[in-house]
Amino acid sequence: MKQGTFATKVIMMILLIGVVAYVGVYIIRSVSTPYQTELAYAFQVEEVSTASGYLARTETALPSASGLVEVSPREGERVSKNQTIATIYTNEAAFNQQQTIKSLEEQLAQLKEIASSAEESLDKARLDREIASGIIQLRQLAASQSFSQLDTISSAFKSLVF
Repeated sequence: MKQGTFATKVIMMILLIGVVAYVGVYIIRSVSTPYQTELAYAFQVEEVSTASGYLARTETALPSASGLVEVSPREGERVSKNQTIATIYTNEAAFNQQQTIKSLEEQLAQLKEIASSAEESLDKARLDREIASGIIQLRQLAASQSFSQLDTISSAFKSLVF
């Protein structure tokens, strides 16, 4: 291969230094420039206009809260159409009863989860026992040199393992 001349090497070095300098200046400017912030003020704007005609509204006014109010969404959480925003309880007994129902439903969900995991562990234990008995059967057949049932037992053993 032909090596480059001295002039091409110098030009390549100048280009490399230029690119490195450009990238360095860009990084320094982007790091040293802080975020630009603006001061925001909260205010309310009202617009009033006079008109004559009929007004049709589809909203329904909520009755005044005369009991305990439980707000469903968390602070800042978005709500969708027809989602419950708050529940009003007429007295403290109704509120306590609802809290009891919620805690019992949570306990029921936990118990169902425990039961399903127990069933899975029982299934795993049963599968382990079946695999162990399959190994014993295969070993006994191989020791007695009785190969007539070996095909069916080995295929059943493979299905247990897989």
